[in-house]
Amino acid sequence: MKKALWLIAGLGMVFMLSCATTGGSSGAEPSATAGNLGAFNLVLADNFEYGDGYQGVVNRPNLMEGHRIQAGETYTLKITYSTSRDLEQDLSVGLVDVTPTANYWTALSWGTGEDMFTIPASKAGEEVSVEFTMTTQRRSTGAAPAANSVVFTTKGAGTPGAANSGTQRAVTLAFTEFVLTRH
Repeated sequence: MKKALWLIAGLGMVFMLSCATTGGSSGAEPSATAGNLGAFNLVLADNFEYGDGYQGVVNRPNLMEGHRIQAGETYTLKITYSTSRDLEQDLSVGLVDVTPTANYWTALSWGTGEDMFTIPASKAGEEVSVEFTMTTQRRSTGAAPAANSVVFTTKGAGTPGAANSGTQRAVTLAFTEFVLTRH
């Protein structure tokens, strides 16, 4: 009987140690849904008031779950989407801070001499799947979702300074998969 009790106590100790070394239930680990946004539509509205293209920002609370982006972090983005219309130019993607204190928006994952990640232009309805890694160059201004966002931009036909004039045609990205993972 004593041997059985020692065996049970030993197994219990092994279980407790394994929970302690893997994070257990402390809540320190991100939830299973952190960064996994699933299916949704993102409208890239015209940005001709400030530039020469279309832009859409993803900044949902469960994208980072309160994490503040730091310089030197690595993120992998895995997406599958289709566009509502043919794109005239490539689609560019990066991490940004879009809070008012960031002066409209600040690039976090690209900087001098580095470009945003580029996905070749696609045709309307064509399914595109891509996975890529970004390393952050700057720290965001805080933990709010707007300070830790993903931006999608593309150039296209339109008139600079003529935002919302009706001459531009917004682009909708229909995502069936969107998973952002911090390493």
